[in-house]
Amino acid sequence: MHSKPVVILSYDNFHGNDVVIMRFDFNEKIKNAVKSIEGTKWDVKEKLWYIPKNLFNLNIVFSTLNPVAYIDYSGLHHKDITPAGNVINKRKRIRLINSSIKNKVRESNTIQKYIKYLNGKRYSKSTVATYSNFAIELFSYIQKSKLSEINNTDVNNFVEDIIIPGNYSINTHRQFISSIKHLADCFPDLNISAPELYMPSKSKKLPEVLSEEEIIKLISVIKNLKHKTIITLLYSSGLRIGELLNLKLSEIDINRKQILIKNSKGRKDRYVIMADSFIPLLKDYLHSYSPSYWLVEGAKGAKYSASSIRTSLTRYCVKAGISKKITPHTLRHSFATHLLENGVDIRYIQALLGHSKPETTMIYTHISKKKLMNIQSPLDYLSAKHK
Repeated sequence: MHSKPVVILSYDNFHGNDVVIMRFDFNEKIKNAVKSIEGTKWDVKEKLWYIPKNLFNLNIVFSTLNPVAYIDYSGLHHKDITPAGNVINKRKRIRLINSSIKNKVRESNTIQKYIKYLNGKRYSKSTVATYSNFAIELFSYIQKSKLSEINNTDVNNFVEDIIIPGNYSINTHRQFISSIKHLADCFPDLNISAPELYMPSKSKKLPEVLSEEEIIKLISVIKNLKHKTIITLLYSSGLRIGELLNLKLSEIDINRKQILIKNSKGRKDRYVIMADSFIPLLKDYLHSYSPSYWLVEGAKGAKYSASSIRTSLTRYCVKAGISKKITPHTLRHSFATHLLENGVDIRYIQALLGHSKPETTMIYTHISKKKLMNIQSPLDYLSAKHK
């Protein structure tokens, strides 16, 4: 019998993705610890928490849950976990790092000073959490007593031993390098030359978008009034999920048909449009739910959960017969693409999305299918010419 409550970890394929599932009897401390791990999602139907499967996430899960729970990892691959419950690398048997070392690093003055430095830069909570976690992972991996002993070779070794074999995305790799550059700025004693750190180029994948027909089909299958309001607003105004969750009732002007988005990405304010066809739905929602402060509220007037929105959206996409991998941000991409296809100037779209650079908005010119379909193939020119 374990004195701590138990969390059972297992691998599974969820919604077409390989994930680590976390099962446990209800416990407020464990629930809060799980919610603090970036990337975790709650599935309402299955009533369980899960997170994308990779070694970095496994490390974070172990280091976060160990202080509050006994972790049953018998459902994981033995090649990924040591008998002591430490996550190891598939390609190299790197120095084993137990949770007590990570907890010690997390509570150190160095990490606390770094967190204070990041907060001073006015970074978002998620950015501070991500950057500080990278620093914890790096220091735990290196295990050197003096900052002056840490150099570029240590950073490169971390990339080679952890980032690359763990199949982390290019964006995660870039985030790690960014966090180390900030770390070097915060601690001049570090023997790290930030300009010499290799930063991989951004991925240039085109975002997934829904067609106009798929948007109508998606909205039409939603019977839950709150979910219908959330998903319709994300698409009709092109909002980021964080912008919707932080939206206050006082920032919605139904008479002027506009919404004020305050302190969004890049600490910018902007106005976005409100669709005429959305207003009756909004009024119905406000009358039925009577939110007091936030537009969308959870239990006891708290902010609504992002994981609940993602889970609901996935469920409704399945119901609508949409097989694409859809996230709340897909609705924002669809909003911008459909505006462009309907002839709205790219500069107005940039303003509505809150992009600082026009180059960011220009990506939608590459996925506007109506524009592409109007381009005639050179074979058609030749055929017409020599018919």
